[in-house]
Amino acid sequence: MISHITKKDIALVEKLSKEHYPTKGLNTSVPKNEINELLELRRRLKVMSDFFKQKYEQDFGVLRSEHSTGNPVGRGGGLRRVWSGIFKGSDNKQYAAQISFVIDGLNGSLDVGFYFGRASSFRLDKDKRLKYEAELKKIGFLLSMALNNDNKLRKRYYDLFEIGFRAEIKDSVVSPEEWLSNASIDPTYSSVTIKICPNSFGYIDLESIDFYVALVIPLLGVIPEKVNNFMPSKRKMNALTPEQRAQKAERLAFIGLKGEEYIMDIERNKTAAWSNAEKRPPRHVSLESDNEGYDILSYEQDGTEIYIEVKTTTLDRKHPLGKTFFLSSSEYRFYETNKNKYRLYRVWDIFGTPSWEMVDLQKADLITDGYKVSIRK
Repeated sequence: MISHITKKDIALVEKLSKEHYPTKGLNTSVPKNEINELLELRRRLKVMSDFFKQKYEQDFGVLRSEHSTGNPVGRGGGLRRVWSGIFKGSDNKQYAAQISFVIDGLNGSLDVGFYFGRASSFRLDKDKRLKYEAELKKIGFLLSMALNNDNKLRKRYYDLFEIGFRAEIKDSVVSPEEWLSNASIDPTYSSVTIKICPNSFGYIDLESIDFYVALVIPLLGVIPEKVNNFMPSKRKMNALTPEQRAQKAERLAFIGLKGEEYIMDIERNKTAAWSNAEKRPPRHVSLESDNEGYDILSYEQDGTEIYIEVKTTTLDRKHPLGKTFFLSSSEYRFYETNKNKYRLYRVWDIFGTPSWEMVDLQKADLITDGYKVSIRK
């Protein structure tokens, strides 16, 4: 039985991360029960990575499982990362390709995703370090080549960003293209991850974590067990299960809701600035019905109703993939019959630094994508 990661677990890491430990240990300044809770959290994270190792290595090759061990306090006197993960490509995790599970106390989340090692094993002698660094660069090159040459894998990679994964190099957010280009040269300390927050019951369940692992595991499958053994990598592009497809739809709906809430705040602030005689608060119509053809009912200052449709993406406005979105036939029919009062707002980068713009559908390219079929008698 694999225990959940709880809100309490994350709060513990947040609390311990705020302190400095000059004695390079927790024993003298942290209550014993909190130390035991931290050690138990480490153990549960290891059980989790062992589970994913066993589940996926038949389809994606031999995987290794590892977790944070030893002194919880780092060389600088701060709490070390609390993590576990599966990895391949090198026998040293710091120079391998990984899928890791990292407690982020500051942001109240479990970070899940694909990582390249930090290449920070200080105790290695020079020759070993150079060997491992060369292996890590080769791992990055292999992944970059696979993503550039395999259309299905490349689509899986870009689909990650549609549901909220973020690409980072040394803790700085970059575009998917920048990340991929960098991977071919120096992948050290770079990642593609998503933050999973506890649900309304206060925990993160294994099924939710597995959903995100299933999305990124094909990237790990590109890498051989050891990058220098010249054995072909083992990978299988599994389709999402019905449950995982439902989770993806739920995630996309959540992204859409966050965009609508963002626009609702903008409309509330707009109408709140008017005089009392002019004030009419906006209404979040899509929370009441899916059949209206728009999301938000708001107003111009003269009292004219406007019907706002919100289309949200996690990508920033510069990214070409963010220029495309879907409009249902019922949404388009509503637009056609209400052009003068209709507004379509595109919300960008909803989980980063959100911004929005109004889209004029008369100046956009509309592409038919699908048919409604009626069987003849």
